[in-house]
Amino acid sequence: MPRCSSLFAHVDAAALVWAANPLLSASDVADYLEGTASGQGRWNARIGYGMLDMGAAVALALASR
Repeated sequence: MPRCSSLFAHVDAAALVWAANPLLSASDVADYLEGTASGQGRWNARIGYGMLDMGAAVALALASR
């Protein structure tokens, strides 16, 4: 399967965010990951939302508890 490794990184990131705050919805988790990525919540065709910043996303999830 091409590009599997990037999918697993996204699943791992989502799991970490959810573990930090299990009360978040799936939409919240996606918003946190997109908003803290290097594209700062803006999507483009070349890089999507940018590089994930799992630390920032987890910190945001913890702060929203």
